[in-house]
Amino acid sequence: MVNLRVKMFGGLILLVVLCVLFYLIQFSGSSAVALEESLAQHRMDIYNAAQMLEKQAAQQAIVEKSIIDNQVNTVELYGNAMRTLEGKTDIDGLARHIVGQNMAVIQITDGAVQLPETVPSGLLIDPEEIREEKGAFTATADDGKTYVNYYCKLSENAYLLEWEDSEESLIVNYIRNKRADTIRTIEDAMEMYILEFALADGTDMTLAEPIYASEAFSGYLTAKDYGITPEMFDSATEIAQDGFPDSDPAASEPPVGRQSLTVGDVQYDCYFRKTGNGTSVTVFMIPSDRPVARASEQTALLLTAFAIVGFTFLVWALSVFHLVIRHNLDEKQKKAYQPRTVYRRAAVLLLSELLAFAGVSVFLQCLFASFNVSAGAEATLRALDTRLASDIATAEVFQSVQMKNYEASAEAIGVLVSSEGDRADQAFLDSACAAIGADYIIIYNEKGTEVLSNTTYSGLTLSAGGEDMQDFRRLLKGVSPISKAQATDAQTALTHSVFGVSLARTGDDNRDTSYWAMLLFVDPDRISDESVLSMNEIMQSVDALNTIYFSVDPESGRILSSSEPMYLGKDAVSLGLPQDALTDQYHGFFWIDDVRVYGISAEKDGILYYSIVSQQQLYRHVPQNTLRAVLAYLVLMAVLAVFLLYGYQKTFDQYAERGNLLDDSENLVMTPTGRLKTSIDPSLRWKLTEYAFGSRTPSYNAMYAGQALYMIAAFVIAVFAQIGIFGTENSAIAYILSGRWSRGFNLFALTAIVFLFVTVSALTIFCKFMITTVTRSAGTKGETIGRLLLDFIRYLSLMVFAYHALSFLGVNTAALVASLGIISFALSFGSQELIQDIIAGLSIVMEGEFQVGDIIEVDGFRGKVLAVGVRTTKIEGRGGNILIMSNQDMKNVINKTRKNSWYAMEINISEDEDLAKVESLLKEHLPAIASKIPEIVSGPYYKGIVEIAPGAFSLSIIAECIEVDYHKVQRKLNGEIAAFLEENGISTK
Repeated sequence: MVNLRVKMFGGLILLVVLCVLFYLIQFSGSSAVALEESLAQHRMDIYNAAQMLEKQAAQQAIVEKSIIDNQVNTVELYGNAMRTLEGKTDIDGLARHIVGQNMAVIQITDGAVQLPETVPSGLLIDPEEIREEKGAFTATADDGKTYVNYYCKLSENAYLLEWEDSEESLIVNYIRNKRADTIRTIEDAMEMYILEFALADGTDMTLAEPIYASEAFSGYLTAKDYGITPEMFDSATEIAQDGFPDSDPAASEPPVGRQSLTVGDVQYDCYFRKTGNGTSVTVFMIPSDRPVARASEQTALLLTAFAIVGFTFLVWALSVFHLVIRHNLDEKQKKAYQPRTVYRRAAVLLLSELLAFAGVSVFLQCLFASFNVSAGAEATLRALDTRLASDIATAEVFQSVQMKNYEASAEAIGVLVSSEGDRADQAFLDSACAAIGADYIIIYNEKGTEVLSNTTYSGLTLSAGGEDMQDFRRLLKGVSPISKAQATDAQTALTHSVFGVSLARTGDDNRDTSYWAMLLFVDPDRISDESVLSMNEIMQSVDALNTIYFSVDPESGRILSSSEPMYLGKDAVSLGLPQDALTDQYHGFFWIDDVRVYGISAEKDGILYYSIVSQQQLYRHVPQNTLRAVLAYLVLMAVLAVFLLYGYQKTFDQYAERGNLLDDSENLVMTPTGRLKTSIDPSLRWKLTEYAFGSRTPSYNAMYAGQALYMIAAFVIAVFAQIGIFGTENSAIAYILSGRWSRGFNLFALTAIVFLFVTVSALTIFCKFMITTVTRSAGTKGETIGRLLLDFIRYLSLMVFAYHALSFLGVNTAALVASLGIISFALSFGSQELIQDIIAGLSIVMEGEFQVGDIIEVDGFRGKVLAVGVRTTKIEGRGGNILIMSNQDMKNVINKTRKNSWYAMEINISEDEDLAKVESLLKEHLPAIASKIPEIVSGPYYKGIVEIAPGAFSLSIIAECIEVDYHKVQRKLNGEIAAFLEENGISTK
């Protein structure tokens, strides 16, 4: 004997074990694929980030050198002027001409530096630092402050020194701080963390403090605190301009320089790279849980599908055992539940669920493949934009620094010109221009007329310089300094960077003061950074990894920049880009050069940026992942099926003829295909009350069990989404729920529709359960209200689902709803019949008024339902005739599909017959008649006189049969009764 309770608990335990095994099998494969794709993305991200940092370091070196050179040259200008003005080189004489607050004349005697009182107290200057004619160095004072010092040689032992606090210097404020801002921008754009360490020979690098560390790692002071070992520093590789050949994700060995670190309970994949021409090591830290999280999420969704399939099969198998053990089966029921039939149904059920499971698997694989590519593409597009913004920002810093340098140089030259007085000549201006790299200088008097210059042009006036030069007329009023990065002189038609200062001129009586103007003209190329790359150059230098990037002008459709030079300047639509793809957040498939590709768009400053990858590359892992899932399903579900169906043969042989008769809810229906299938009693389809386990057919029990588990899964996902479990950039569910994908026919829209369907259907099932529970003990009025509420909820959920699903597919649902008045007007011209038929058909299916295989009666026509179509319903009568009726005409339908039907016949016998004798003969012969008609389940029974008519009595005889045998019983019973009457000489009327 099979213990059903043991079978149930054993099956549940086995199902849990199989779910764990399925998760482990599927997760191992998914995580391996996710890791491979993650390594490929890491390679690209790190290469691009390293390029940005390397280029910024190069720009920083250029700017720093420019700052130092300009400052040194400015100091040299002062020094030359001082020697010229004094005409001798003694220290006291030179010191009288100090013009700057941070300047002093120092002397080096016997290897010692003698500093005047004006120099910061305790400034420690190594005389070895001052060995050239001019230069710069850093020194520290007693108070711990660091100063940047610029010097030039005045005489054998005398030097002019200028100093500035390093914290206030241009180098720190405009360059070094900018690097930290750039690194933070890279971290945000590429979702990584960066550490920088300076290499030092002969020192323990594990004790080195990072030059830069993310704010997320506050409290970690040295490399040792991060868990970095000397071997990790040794694994650092040089940055190659052609990519990272050692980081090939397809290689069997892990990439060189890739290490694993755990910092603050978080594990990171770390890549050690030498930067700054090998003088420093940059550590790129990427959380290791990203590929694991995506693989885990994908596997969890697939596991949910597997659990629902397994649980529904378990319920179905237990229901079959329960039915056979608890109920007495007739011959037809035995045929329906014999072991061979059950095994065949189990195989069909498992295979049909396999198809559904395989479809879900393919869908999820494609979804996550698209999401991974989309997430990577978005990160890369952000990186490209960050790199361009970084280049532009650094160029702006370079220009700002250069402008300030030349402003300072112009002021210095202005001071020297004022000091020279009338002795300033063209040669003096030439030497000043040569010292700072300027083109020429023009000096204007208080009327704006040129009085001195070292340019080939002569007779220039400030007032005739054009619109760009008008602002410089304010110099004649004492406003100083004024500068412009770009200014075109109308007189010379030349564009320069122009720097102007006022020159105060005192009259002979030392009372009247007038202002002259000095303009310094510099080649604009000295102000701008020529190393800035365009977006096109950046795209062509990016490590693309089988991906093409390009930008498009949405107005003209022209490609402005591209990682593939052959696409540059071409019309994107003519290449295959859909017209509707010229929008932000587009995700979809199209053809480029006869290759099916998947494209993602992002809008920035009115320009659309695209990342495209071939469909073959996108879905390269889908077949193997799906095959793994299907094979795991087959093996594990086969184990479950063997366990659940083991012993069914003995159970059937032992219990098929025991117990109570099978409940009326169990119904056998002959379908149009000729197969005998189980169905639920139509009278119970509309009941709100719940029935005990087993009162429905096994198929219905499995369906309701699947719905319950399905609702629980939907609830769990909804709760996780609300509490933020899926609220990360690494979650495909969070991405779908965010709505950042493009509306249209694509995987993200379809997935959103699936999520919407799950939500709506789960809420509908929950509402049905609540209404059922509430109305279980209510009267007829409560059940009526409950039924009305259920219908309302069903139709409302259908409308909500249709509205949002159409909007996800790109349909303007708001405009569609607004146009309902036009639709109603159109219906009045003939299309309302079609709409009414369709709505009536949906009503028949949703409310379950009748199903295929049911026997119904409508307008006096009795037959079996063959099909319920979109417009019509087909009913086959007993003569083989088929009635085709419009769905809207299916009214006053009588559903006669029950387990047993009753055939009732009336016999009109003459009033001259002995009524008592006739009744006695009927009761005596009816059992013999029953033995001749095997289709009769019970009876026939004599029920007495039903009507007394003039000259006749109407006698009633009934017989019980199943509905499919109704007409057969009718014909045979009529024949047998007629023979009985004739044999006994009973006259009828």
